[in-house]
Amino acid sequence: MAAGIPCALVTSCSSTFTGDRLVQHILGTEDLLIEATSNDTVRFYPWTIDNKYYSADINLCVVPNKFLVTAEIAESVQAFVVYFDSTQKSGLDTVSSWLPLAEAWLPEVMILVCDRVSEDGVNRQKAQEWCIKHGFELVELSPEELPEEDDPMLDLDIQELASLTTGGGDLENFERLFSKLKEMKGLEDTIMKPQKWQLRAKNEVGCLPSPWTTMSVHNMHRTT
Repeated sequence: MAAGIPCALVTSCSSTFTGDRLVQHILGTEDLLIEATSNDTVRFYPWTIDNKYYSADINLCVVPNKFLVTAEIAESVQAFVVYFDSTQKSGLDTVSSWLPLAEAWLPEVMILVCDRVSEDGVNRQKAQEWCIKHGFELVELSPEELPEEDDPMLDLDIQELASLTTGGGDLENFERLFSKLKEMKGLEDTIMKPQKWQLRAKNEVGCLPSPWTTMSVHNMHRTT
């Protein structure tokens, strides 16, 4: 991994959906060259984001399990994207095992991904409550319907990731996510880590959207 390149750490807590498949959804291609298939190997997929907001090089870093996270990876993590099996009632339990690491990284972007919420497993209310408590955004790859624009518990810009399709899909939605990340990185000099811990604790107690989510709603405006 090249030094100094920001990393979006991608992992899956499902035995039937790998982190590499999630990267395929992000990049909008089924032709992704899988560098390795074992569960004990970290994979890096370079990605150049070049859109109307900014241009940047990042690594999509697929980490099959948390024991493979090195110090170098931890220092470069600016986004955390995790897939879980919503058809299992215990689907969020494995995701929760990543929380101590995420709290140490304090990434500006954290996304919880599933195919779609399930009434027989993890339903929408449970998934949203978990996301609000821990500062994540919920993304369904195959939602039954897109959320209402005024839904206070979800960020529509992030939810538009669900419209990505494989095979040359439109990347603008996912790139918008990282444009938000870039905007928030400008606050690093004014918001120290202890302050961010206090903000996160306040969110958990008051069940409010994360500071990143709240500010991103105001910072980003869709252009047509």
